[in-house]
Amino acid sequence: MFFEYYLPTKVVFNKKEKALGALKKEKNNFNLSKVAFFVSKSSKKYGYFEDIFNVLKPKNYLVLNNLPTEPTEEDLEKIYLDLKDKNISLIVAIGGGSVLDIAKAIGILLKNPLKDIKRAFLMIDMFKNEALDMIGIPTTAGSGSEVTPYSVFKVKALKSKSPIVSRKGFYKLALVIPEYTYTMPEKVALYSGIDAFSHLLESYLSLRSFEISEFFSTQGIRTFFKNISKTLNSANTVARDNMVKASLYGGIAITLAGAGLMHILGHIIGYYKSLSHGHTLALVMPEVIRFYGTSIYDKLKTFEDILNKKNLSPLEYVNYFADYLKNLFYEDLGVERIKFSEEDIKLFLESLKGKEKLFLKLPKIPKKEDIVKIFENI
Repeated sequence: MFFEYYLPTKVVFNKKEKALGALKKEKNNFNLSKVAFFVSKSSKKYGYFEDIFNVLKPKNYLVLNNLPTEPTEEDLEKIYLDLKDKNISLIVAIGGGSVLDIAKAIGILLKNPLKDIKRAFLMIDMFKNEALDMIGIPTTAGSGSEVTPYSVFKVKALKSKSPIVSRKGFYKLALVIPEYTYTMPEKVALYSGIDAFSHLLESYLSLRSFEISEFFSTQGIRTFFKNISKTLNSANTVARDNMVKASLYGGIAITLAGAGLMHILGHIIGYYKSLSHGHTLALVMPEVIRFYGTSIYDKLKTFEDILNKKNLSPLEYVNYFADYLKNLFYEDLGVERIKFSEEDIKLFLESLKGKEKLFLKLPKIPKKEDIVKIFENI
Protein backbone atom coordinates (compact mmCIF):
# COMPACT_ATOMS: atom_id res chain seq x y z
CA MET A 1 0.00 0.00 0.00
CA PHE A 2 1.26 3.49 -0.88
CA PHE A 3 0.72 6.46 1.42
CA GLU A 4 1.92 9.89 2.48
CA TYR A 5 1.54 11.68 5.75
CA TYR A 6 2.67 14.87 7.45
CA LEU A 7 3.26 15.08 11.19
CA PRO A 8 5.80 17.84 11.93
CA THR A 9 5.40 18.12 15.73
CA LYS A 10 8.35 17.15 17.90
CA VAL A 11 6.95 15.08 20.78
CA VAL A 12 8.58 14.81 24.18
CA PHE A 13 6.69 12.22 26.23
CA ASN A 14 8.40 11.82 29.58
CA LYS A 15 8.19 12.27 33.32
CA LYS A 16 8.23 15.86 34.56
CA GLU A 17 11.90 16.27 35.45
CA LYS A 18 13.18 14.90 32.13
CA ALA A 19 10.48 16.66 30.09
CA LEU A 20 11.32 20.02 31.64
CA GLY A 21 14.99 19.28 30.98
CA ALA A 22 14.14 18.70 27.34
CA LEU A 23 12.21 21.99 27.26
CA LYS A 24 15.27 23.78 28.65
CA LYS A 25 17.31 22.44 25.70
CA GLU A 26 14.58 23.26 23.19
CA LYS A 27 13.87 26.82 24.31
CA ASN A 28 16.75 28.25 22.28
CA ASN A 29 14.87 27.18 19.15
CA PHE A 30 12.10 29.66 19.95
CA ASN A 31 11.80 33.44 19.92
CA LEU A 32 11.03 34.38 23.52
CA SER A 33 10.80 38.15 22.94
CA LYS A 34 7.08 38.18 23.74
CA VAL A 35 5.31 35.00 24.83
CA ALA A 36 1.56 34.51 25.08
CA PHE A 37 0.68 31.84 27.63
CA PHE A 38 -2.75 30.21 27.22
CA VAL A 39 -3.34 28.57 30.59
CA SER A 40 -6.18 26.60 32.18
CA LYS A 41 -7.23 27.55 35.70
CA SER A 42 -6.11 24.16 37.02
CA SER A 43 -2.67 24.61 35.43
CA LYS A 44 -2.16 27.76 37.50
CA LYS A 45 -3.66 26.16 40.59
CA TYR A 46 -1.40 23.11 40.55
CA GLY A 47 1.79 24.88 39.50
CA TYR A 48 2.12 23.55 35.95
CA PHE A 49 2.26 27.08 34.52
CA GLU A 50 4.94 27.99 37.05
CA ASP A 51 7.01 24.94 36.02
CA ILE A 52 6.97 25.96 32.37
CA PHE A 53 7.45 29.67 33.04
CA ASN A 54 10.50 29.03 35.21
CA VAL A 55 12.15 27.14 32.36
CA LEU A 56 11.34 29.64 29.60
CA LYS A 57 11.77 32.80 31.72
CA PRO A 58 10.57 35.27 29.08
CA LYS A 59 11.10 38.96 29.89
CA ASN A 60 7.95 40.03 28.08
CA TYR A 61 4.82 37.93 28.27
CA LEU A 62 1.10 37.91 28.81
CA VAL A 63 -1.13 35.27 30.35
CA LEU A 64 -4.64 34.31 29.21
CA ASN A 65 -6.11 32.15 31.96
CA ASN A 66 -9.84 32.81 31.85
CA LEU A 67 -10.53 30.78 28.72
CA PRO A 68 -13.91 29.17 27.91
CA THR A 69 -14.27 25.40 28.18
CA GLU A 70 -16.70 25.32 25.24
CA PRO A 71 -15.28 28.04 22.98
CA THR A 72 -17.30 29.63 20.20
CA GLU A 73 -16.21 31.48 17.08
CA GLU A 74 -17.10 34.70 18.92
CA ASP A 75 -14.66 33.79 21.71
CA LEU A 76 -11.99 33.13 19.10
CA GLU A 77 -12.60 36.47 17.39
CA LYS A 78 -12.43 38.38 20.66
CA ILE A 79 -9.09 36.83 21.64
CA TYR A 80 -7.69 37.30 18.13
CA LEU A 81 -8.60 41.01 18.03
CA ASP A 82 -7.01 41.50 21.42
CA LEU A 83 -3.72 39.88 20.39
CA LYS A 84 -3.31 40.70 16.70
CA ASP A 85 -1.29 43.91 17.25
CA LYS A 86 0.76 42.78 20.23
CA ASN A 87 3.71 41.31 18.33
CA ILE A 88 3.49 37.88 19.92
CA SER A 89 6.60 35.81 19.13
CA LEU A 90 5.60 32.47 20.70
CA ILE A 91 2.45 30.79 21.99
CA VAL A 92 2.60 28.34 24.90
CA ALA A 93 -0.60 26.45 25.74
CA ILE A 94 -0.97 24.56 29.03
CA GLY A 95 -4.32 22.89 29.63
CA GLY A 96 -6.99 20.60 28.25
CA GLY A 97 -8.22 20.29 24.70
CA SER A 98 -10.13 23.57 24.61
CA VAL A 99 -7.11 25.58 25.77
CA LEU A 100 -4.85 23.90 23.23
CA ASP A 101 -7.44 24.36 20.46
CA ILE A 102 -7.92 28.08 21.17
CA ALA A 103 -4.18 28.71 21.27
CA LYS A 104 -3.61 26.73 18.07
CA ALA A 105 -6.30 28.66 16.18
CA ILE A 106 -4.84 31.97 17.37
CA GLY A 107 -1.40 30.86 16.20
CA ILE A 108 -2.82 30.27 12.72
CA LEU A 109 -4.79 33.52 12.58
CA LEU A 110 -1.92 35.72 13.78
CA LYS A 111 -0.01 34.67 10.67
CA ASN A 112 -3.07 34.44 8.39
CA PRO A 113 -5.28 37.44 9.27
CA LEU A 114 -8.97 37.26 8.37
CA LYS A 115 -11.57 40.01 8.47
CA ASP A 116 -14.29 37.43 8.99
CA ILE A 117 -13.29 34.70 11.46
CA LYS A 118 -16.12 32.45 10.22
CA ARG A 119 -14.17 31.92 6.98
CA ALA A 120 -11.55 30.01 8.95
CA PHE A 121 -13.97 27.10 9.37
CA LEU A 122 -14.45 26.81 5.60
CA MET A 123 -10.78 27.15 4.61
CA ILE A 124 -9.94 23.47 4.98
CA ASP A 125 -6.16 23.33 4.73
CA MET A 126 -6.10 26.54 2.69
CA PHE A 127 -4.04 28.86 4.92
CA LYS A 128 -0.89 30.06 3.15
CA ASN A 129 1.44 30.87 6.02
CA GLU A 130 2.86 28.68 8.76
CA ALA A 131 1.34 29.42 12.15
CA LEU A 132 3.24 31.28 14.81
CA ASP A 133 5.60 28.95 16.70
CA MET A 134 3.66 27.12 19.40
CA ILE A 135 4.36 24.76 22.29
CA GLY A 136 1.49 22.54 23.48
CA ILE A 137 1.40 20.99 26.96
CA PRO A 138 -1.73 18.89 27.66
CA THR A 139 -3.09 18.44 31.18
CA THR A 140 -5.87 16.02 30.24
CA ALA A 141 -5.64 12.64 28.49
CA GLY A 142 -8.11 12.80 25.66
CA SER A 143 -8.02 15.45 22.97
CA GLY A 144 -4.58 14.77 21.51
CA SER A 145 -4.71 18.39 20.32
CA GLU A 146 -0.97 18.77 20.85
CA VAL A 147 -0.33 16.63 17.73
CA THR A 148 -3.34 17.38 15.49
CA PRO A 149 -4.11 20.06 12.88
CA TYR A 150 -7.63 20.55 14.31
CA SER A 151 -9.09 23.30 16.53
CA VAL A 152 -12.75 22.79 17.45
CA PHE A 153 -15.28 25.54 18.26
CA LYS A 154 -19.05 25.97 18.44
CA VAL A 155 -20.03 27.65 15.18
CA LYS A 156 -23.49 29.23 14.88
CA ALA A 157 -23.51 29.38 11.09
CA LEU A 158 -22.89 25.62 10.90
CA LYS A 159 -25.15 24.72 13.86
CA SER A 160 -22.46 22.36 15.09
CA LYS A 161 -19.07 22.16 16.69
CA SER A 162 -16.65 22.44 13.81
CA PRO A 163 -12.88 22.43 13.39
CA ILE A 164 -10.43 24.82 11.86
CA VAL A 165 -8.22 22.44 9.86
CA SER A 166 -4.74 23.39 8.72
CA ARG A 167 -1.46 21.57 8.26
CA LYS A 168 0.10 25.00 8.82
CA GLY A 169 -1.16 24.91 12.40
CA PHE A 170 0.67 22.11 14.18
CA TYR A 171 2.37 22.71 17.49
CA LYS A 172 6.12 22.84 16.90
CA LEU A 173 6.74 21.09 20.22
CA ALA A 174 4.39 18.87 22.23
CA LEU A 175 5.54 18.45 25.83
CA VAL A 176 3.51 15.51 27.16
CA ILE A 177 4.01 15.11 30.91
CA PRO A 178 1.88 12.38 32.56
CA GLU A 179 2.11 13.98 36.03
CA TYR A 180 0.13 16.94 34.73
CA THR A 181 -2.90 14.65 34.35
CA TYR A 182 -2.77 13.25 37.89
CA THR A 183 -4.97 16.09 39.16
CA MET A 184 -7.79 15.43 36.68
CA PRO A 185 -11.09 14.88 38.52
CA GLU A 186 -12.71 11.50 37.92
CA LYS A 187 -15.31 12.80 35.44
CA VAL A 188 -12.66 14.63 33.44
CA ALA A 189 -10.51 11.49 33.35
CA LEU A 190 -13.52 9.45 32.23
CA TYR A 191 -14.73 11.65 29.39
CA SER A 192 -11.22 12.58 28.29
CA GLY A 193 -10.41 8.88 28.08
CA ILE A 194 -13.49 8.16 26.00
CA ASP A 195 -12.56 11.05 23.70
CA ALA A 196 -9.14 9.43 23.18
CA PHE A 197 -10.78 6.06 22.54
CA SER A 198 -13.07 7.55 19.90
CA HIS A 199 -10.05 8.96 18.07
CA LEU A 200 -8.37 5.57 18.14
CA LEU A 201 -11.43 3.62 17.06
CA GLU A 202 -12.67 6.01 14.37
CA SER A 203 -9.26 6.38 12.76
CA TYR A 204 -8.92 2.59 12.72
CA LEU A 205 -12.28 2.16 10.99
CA SER A 206 -11.73 5.01 8.52
CA LEU A 207 -11.22 4.21 4.85
CA ARG A 208 -8.18 6.49 5.09
CA SER A 209 -6.41 4.20 7.55
CA PHE A 210 -3.13 2.53 6.61
CA GLU A 211 -0.34 0.56 8.30
CA ILE A 212 1.16 3.43 10.30
CA SER A 213 -2.15 4.90 11.49
CA GLU A 214 -3.41 1.41 12.35
CA PHE A 215 -0.37 0.76 14.52
CA PHE A 216 -1.18 3.78 16.69
CA SER A 217 -4.92 2.99 16.63
CA THR A 218 -4.65 -0.65 17.70
CA GLN A 219 -1.97 -0.04 20.32
CA GLY A 220 -4.02 2.81 21.77
CA ILE A 221 -7.28 0.85 21.77
CA ARG A 222 -5.69 -1.99 23.73
CA THR A 223 -4.19 0.52 26.15
CA PHE A 224 -7.61 2.12 26.64
CA PHE A 225 -9.36 -1.15 27.48
CA LYS A 226 -6.63 -2.13 29.97
CA ASN A 227 -6.48 1.21 31.78
CA ILE A 228 -9.72 3.24 31.54
CA SER A 229 -11.31 1.81 34.71
CA LYS A 230 -8.10 2.18 36.69
CA THR A 231 -7.44 5.75 35.52
CA LEU A 232 -10.57 6.97 37.33
CA ASN A 233 -8.53 6.50 40.50
CA SER A 234 -6.01 9.37 40.46
CA ALA A 235 -3.74 7.40 42.79
CA ASN A 236 -3.16 4.86 40.03
CA THR A 237 -0.40 6.77 38.31
CA VAL A 238 0.58 3.88 36.04
CA ALA A 239 -2.92 3.85 34.52
CA ARG A 240 -2.85 7.62 34.10
CA ASP A 241 0.56 7.40 32.41
CA ASN A 242 -0.86 4.81 30.01
CA MET A 243 -3.96 6.85 29.22
CA VAL A 244 -1.78 9.85 28.36
CA LYS A 245 0.01 7.61 25.86
CA ALA A 246 -3.36 6.40 24.49
CA SER A 247 -4.46 10.02 24.07
CA LEU A 248 -1.24 10.90 22.27
CA TYR A 249 -1.64 7.87 19.99
CA GLY A 250 -5.23 8.89 19.32
CA GLY A 251 -4.19 12.37 18.25
CA ILE A 252 -1.58 10.96 15.89
CA ALA A 253 -4.07 8.42 14.50
CA ILE A 254 -6.80 10.94 13.64
CA THR A 255 -4.19 13.24 12.13
CA LEU A 256 -3.16 10.41 9.80
CA ALA A 257 -6.56 8.81 9.10
CA GLY A 258 -9.27 11.21 10.32
CA ALA A 259 -12.32 10.72 12.50
CA GLY A 260 -15.80 9.69 11.34
CA LEU A 261 -19.52 9.46 12.04
CA MET A 262 -19.10 9.36 15.82
CA HIS A 263 -17.46 12.77 15.77
CA ILE A 264 -19.87 14.20 13.22
CA LEU A 265 -22.86 13.29 15.41
CA GLY A 266 -21.07 14.04 18.68
CA HIS A 267 -20.20 17.56 17.51
CA ILE A 268 -23.83 18.25 16.62
CA ILE A 269 -25.07 17.02 20.01
CA GLY A 270 -22.36 19.06 21.73
CA TYR A 271 -23.48 22.21 19.95
CA TYR A 272 -27.02 21.98 21.32
CA LYS A 273 -26.49 20.22 24.65
CA SER A 274 -24.32 21.10 27.65
CA LEU A 275 -22.44 17.81 27.55
CA SER A 276 -18.70 17.22 27.42
CA HIS A 277 -17.27 16.05 24.12
CA GLY A 278 -16.35 12.65 25.55
CA HIS A 279 -19.87 12.23 26.91
CA THR A 280 -21.47 12.86 23.51
CA LEU A 281 -19.10 10.35 21.93
CA ALA A 282 -19.93 7.71 24.53
CA LEU A 283 -23.62 8.15 23.68
CA VAL A 284 -23.26 7.65 19.91
CA MET A 285 -20.36 5.22 19.71
CA PRO A 286 -22.14 1.89 20.35
CA GLU A 287 -24.98 2.71 17.96
CA VAL A 288 -22.63 3.87 15.20
CA ILE A 289 -20.79 0.53 15.56
CA ARG A 290 -24.15 -1.26 15.27
CA PHE A 291 -25.01 0.76 12.15
CA TYR A 292 -21.68 -0.06 10.46
CA GLY A 293 -22.47 -3.73 10.97
CA THR A 294 -20.47 -6.31 9.04
CA SER A 295 -18.59 -3.63 7.08
CA ILE A 296 -16.21 -3.33 10.05
CA TYR A 297 -16.16 -6.97 11.19
CA ASP A 298 -12.69 -7.78 9.87
CA LYS A 299 -11.16 -4.87 11.77
CA LEU A 300 -13.08 -5.35 15.01
CA LYS A 301 -12.19 -9.05 15.03
CA THR A 302 -8.66 -7.91 15.95
CA PHE A 303 -9.99 -7.33 19.48
CA GLU A 304 -11.71 -10.68 19.89
CA ASP A 305 -9.39 -11.55 22.76
CA ILE A 306 -10.52 -8.47 24.72
CA LEU A 307 -14.20 -9.35 24.33
CA ASN A 308 -13.47 -13.01 25.08
CA LYS A 309 -16.34 -14.01 22.81
CA LYS A 310 -15.74 -16.49 19.98
CA ASN A 311 -17.73 -18.50 17.45
CA LEU A 312 -20.11 -15.66 16.59
CA SER A 313 -21.23 -14.77 13.09
CA PRO A 314 -19.89 -11.42 11.76
CA LEU A 315 -23.15 -9.59 12.51
CA GLU A 316 -23.49 -11.18 15.95
CA TYR A 317 -19.92 -10.20 16.76
CA VAL A 318 -20.34 -6.55 15.75
CA ASN A 319 -23.59 -6.26 17.73
CA TYR A 320 -21.86 -7.88 20.70
CA PHE A 321 -19.04 -5.32 20.40
CA ALA A 322 -21.62 -2.51 20.46
CA ASP A 323 -23.30 -4.01 23.53
CA TYR A 324 -19.91 -4.52 25.18
CA LEU A 325 -19.20 -0.78 24.81
CA LYS A 326 -22.63 0.13 26.17
CA ASN A 327 -22.08 -2.03 29.22
CA LEU A 328 -18.55 -0.66 29.70
CA PHE A 329 -19.68 2.95 29.44
CA TYR A 330 -22.95 2.88 31.38
CA GLU A 331 -22.51 0.06 33.89
CA ASP A 332 -18.78 -0.09 34.57
CA LEU A 333 -17.71 3.52 34.07
CA GLY A 334 -20.86 5.37 35.10
CA VAL A 335 -21.50 7.40 31.94
CA GLU A 336 -24.78 9.27 32.39
CA ARG A 337 -27.56 7.98 30.14
CA ILE A 338 -29.29 10.62 28.01
CA LYS A 339 -32.43 10.26 25.89
CA PHE A 340 -33.21 12.67 23.09
CA SER A 341 -36.69 13.89 22.21
CA GLU A 342 -38.18 14.00 18.72
CA GLU A 343 -37.58 17.76 18.76
CA ASP A 344 -33.92 17.21 19.63
CA ILE A 345 -33.52 14.77 16.76
CA LYS A 346 -35.10 17.23 14.31
CA LEU A 347 -32.55 19.86 15.35
CA PHE A 348 -29.71 17.37 14.95
CA LEU A 349 -30.89 16.42 11.46
CA GLU A 350 -31.09 20.10 10.45
CA SER A 351 -27.44 20.50 11.46
CA LEU A 352 -26.45 17.54 9.28
CA LYS A 353 -27.60 19.27 6.09
CA GLY A 354 -24.63 20.17 3.92
CA LYS A 355 -22.29 17.83 5.79
CA GLU A 356 -22.86 14.81 3.53
CA LYS A 357 -19.37 15.15 2.03
CA LEU A 358 -18.01 14.17 5.45
CA PHE A 359 -19.50 10.70 4.93
CA LEU A 360 -17.24 9.78 2.01
CA LYS A 361 -14.51 8.06 4.05
CA LEU A 362 -16.88 6.17 6.32
CA PRO A 363 -16.99 2.36 6.13
CA LYS A 364 -20.73 2.64 5.43
CA ILE A 365 -22.61 5.75 4.32
CA PRO A 366 -25.73 6.50 6.40
CA LYS A 367 -29.12 7.59 5.12
CA LYS A 368 -31.43 9.91 7.05
CA GLU A 369 -33.34 6.98 8.55
CA ASP A 370 -30.07 5.43 9.75
CA ILE A 371 -29.13 8.63 11.60
CA VAL A 372 -32.59 8.82 13.17
CA LYS A 373 -32.27 5.21 14.35
CA ILE A 374 -28.87 5.92 15.90
CA PHE A 375 -30.26 8.85 17.88
CA GLU A 376 -33.41 6.95 18.90
CA ASN A 377 -31.41 3.94 20.16
CA ILE A 378 -29.08 5.96 22.38
